[in-house]
Amino acid sequence: MTVHFCLYPDNRMWYGATHIAVFFFSECHPSEMITITESIRQTIDPTIGHVYFNDWDWNSGIGRMKIMSQMGCDQDVLEQECNRLLETITNE
Repeated sequence: MTVHFCLYPDNRMWYGATHIAVFFFSECHPSEMITITESIRQTIDPTIGHVYFNDWDWNSGIGRMKIMSQMGCDQDVLEQECNRLLETITNE
């Protein structure tokens, strides 16, 4: 399984800014991605963000999972959480 993520910051610099992290999954079965997504959904700190989207593209064999930060959550905090999640995923 290959997994990586990209951060998409909210360019509006205000207290209610939300950032998006998109995880990309490949070289795995869709059921593996769904299992990981559910695990993340249950373990992610709700003060940081939540999983709001996951999908598998059958043509390319790539899955996507999106996490939206809570309003006002700093981009660096979201990035640290995503790095923690990535480490957890790759160690399983």
